[in-house]
Amino acid sequence: MPSNRWIVLALLFAVRVSTGIQYQAVASLSPQLMSGFVLSIADIGLLIGLYHAPGTILAFPGGAIGAWLGDKPVVLIGLALMAIGEIAAATAPTWPILMGARIVAGTGGILLNVMIIKMVADWFTSKETATAMAIIGNSAPAGIALALATIPWIASSGDRVLASISVVVYLVLAFVALAAAYKAPSWPCRRKCSHPRRGPWAWESCSLSTMQ
Repeated sequence: MPSNRWIVLALLFAVRVSTGIQYQAVASLSPQLMSGFVLSIADIGLLIGLYHAPGTILAFPGGAIGAWLGDKPVVLIGLALMAIGEIAAATAPTWPILMGARIVAGTGGILLNVMIIKMVADWFTSKETATAMAIIGNSAPAGIALALATIPWIASSGDRVLASISVVVYLVLAFVALAAAYKAPSWPCRRKCSHPRRGPWAWESCSLSTMQ
């Protein structure tokens, strides 16, 4: 289990890269999707947007779900949903199933995003928080760039199913790495807060002095 917070940040960065890869996959595979399903540019835009659509519902309860089940289990559930959605999209025979697959994958992506940010906040305090958040904030764009550089090439070497399989492989690797290597920080002040107005979902902040 890594104890250095910068190593943990690198792990969480690599995990969150998966959301950028999967988000961009539709745009990178648009020629194959347009020919295979007889789609228009507007349809491709709809598929791209559906990935983030679950965020309108899950952004707020996602934090409560994390407090109930735990940060790591929720991220693992998110990665599993992303993989299931990607497999369903790769094998979808019809347009409605393809849309449903994107919603399932997007649901996993939203859960992952909500909890990853919280996990980074658990490991960093004071001035380091801004640096850590800036780094983790660039993980999704890094995933988009990686998808742009690799998915079209993979698709041109085989087909869109092969490209989707490559996304699933990354998701599986991220799942295994997080399951095996991540452990929440054990700072003395990391405990549930019983603040009468904020309720049981709040966590007390750790001061820099307690993290030495």
